Amino acid sequence: MSLLLTNAFEDIKRRYLEVIEQTPGMAEYTRWKYGQHPSDEMLQGYINRGEMYIYTEEETVKGMVAITMYQGEDYEDVSWGRMLQKDEVAVLHILAVCPAYQKQGIAEKMVREAINLAAEHNKKAVRLDSLGFNIPAQKMYEKLGFSYRGKLQLYAENTGLTDFKFYEWSLEKAWPEGLRYINGYDGCRDKTVAQVEIGYGIDEEYQNRGYATEAIAALVNMAIQYPGVQAVLFEIEKTNGPSKRVAEKLEARLVEEREGNLWYRVEKTTKNA
Repeated sequence: MSLLLTNAFEDIKRRYLEVIEQTPGMAEYTRWKYGQHPSDEMLQGYINRGEMYIYTEEETVKGMVAITMYQGEDYEDVSWGRMLQKDEVAVLHILAVCPAYQKQGIAEKMVREAINLAAEHNKKAVRLDSLGFNIPAQKMYEKLGFSYRGKLQLYAENTGLTDFKFYEWSLEKAWPEGLRYINGYDGCRDKTVAQVEIGYGIDEEYQNRGYATEAIAALVNMAIQYPGVQAVLFEIEKTNGPSKRVAEKLEARLVEEREGNLWYRVEKTTKNA
């Protein structure tokens, strides 16, 4: 799965028209009207500036989004978590999932890929907005770990003067050493879940003293508290009895056995969140 730049104007236009015409709740939540938002001029502008992306899985286009590696003037009056220069921010626009692939977690995957793309461009934050009445989008952003930064009344041609809500993902969150953000796996690694993978080792002279259990429990607890993280994953060799016992003590769930390795996962619950 990946975000790819596109310059195929007619194809992008057709796909947005299909989204507008076939998406349930379009008139209630998003209120896009082609020619107003989005429009030919808007799409062509994103394409000309190298900001128009398609999201693909197995060479199938499943969504579209524009990503600007700068912040516009309409974001200046928002109470962001930190004051940043315009070119230190990436902003998501007109994110859409093709009708045949809606309600399959595609939008969440697209946002995660956009976060990774912004990080590759050394941005310090990802920001976006939502119409005040677009509750499904707001729930998704909050589920992913975006911070709500308030609302402003702005004018849009397709809505008139209305409330917009603003969200921010900080790319300056410091992940502890030994943890890394996982944005989708094959096999047992659930592509729809933001996971952290933990790897560990204990010096021989300190083994069999309970240190591994104590240390890994602390790492799991730390990782599970991070916004957007829904699970902690670790891989253990099938023959590694002590590590398997650590996983069992942590009540990790065995999710797959493959190529001589066991995959365990601890999922966020109301008890450990």
